[in-house]
Amino acid sequence: MKIKQLIREALSLLNNVIAYYVSQNIAAISRQKALLESNDSSFNLKKYVSANLCNIQQNAYIHNHIITGWNGMDNKVYEYSENISFEVIWQGHKFDVLLISWRTLLNSAFFSSIKICKFLDFFY
Repeated sequence: MKIKQLIREALSLLNNVIAYYVSQNIAAISRQKALLESNDSSFNLKKYVSANLCNIQQNAYIHNHIITGWNGMDNKVYEYSENISFEVIWQGHKFDVLLISWRTLLNSAFFSSIKICKFLDFFY
């Protein structure tokens, strides 16, 4: 299964099934590779990049869903990654990082998400 198809199918599922479905399919694709999953909100790849601890590039293989908004208090535009795939280079190692998020409560600001990190050479 290609990652584009996986994301499309996962986000069409019921909320309580998404994380397991993604995890199960990524694990099946990458049986010989390391896999790290997290829903830790402190996982902030952009801050890691800002500290020059790694380099990232958005994967062009899929549509990367980036939300842009306006912070009226600070008069600044902000962006955050909603559903996106990055290639990460850290200490000479290549990883893919897949961020997927979805609403868990109707009409609320609460989101669930899963971050999946793994070696690059088996995604596409």
